[in-house]
Amino acid sequence: MKITKEQFDKLYDTDISKREYDNIIGQIDSRFYEIVTSLVGKKNKQWFDYGNCDYDSEDSNGYFDPEEYREYITVGGENCRLSDPYRDGFPTRWLWEESFKLEFDRDVLIHETELEIEKNKEKSKREELKIRKLKFREVITAKLSKEELRYIQFK
Repeated sequence: MKITKEQFDKLYDTDISKREYDNIIGQIDSRFYEIVTSLVGKKNKQWFDYGNCDYDSEDSNGYFDPEEYREYITVGGENCRLSDPYRDGFPTRWLWEESFKLEFDRDVLIHETELEIEKNKEKSKREELKIRKLKFREVITAKLSKEELRYIQFK
């Protein structure tokens, strides 16, 4: 259940009633569950809660803290990790935005592509080093006699 930005902002209003505050928190809790379940899938989690949960308790006691989660909501739990770059949580604005899944998928794809590019760069560097070592070996071998080569070991 998506909330509106206006409802979210109402949490910070000093004139908000306890009933209205609790209602908005309830909507946020529902939306939080909807978002996390959508991002990790039902089979990739055991349990999850807000990042301020207690890992040592029977009841995790995680809760939406309006001050702590004003900009970013952290996710805690066991075997419940979001994909990078959202490993620890997600922007609070996703509570009232419909396109969170598209943004998540796009950012994960960009992150994975960047990792693949970096991995390929490292592989390319290793290959270049290997080729340089072979060329140096050829140059050294060409300058030494067979007898001198018996005393040299190449790595």
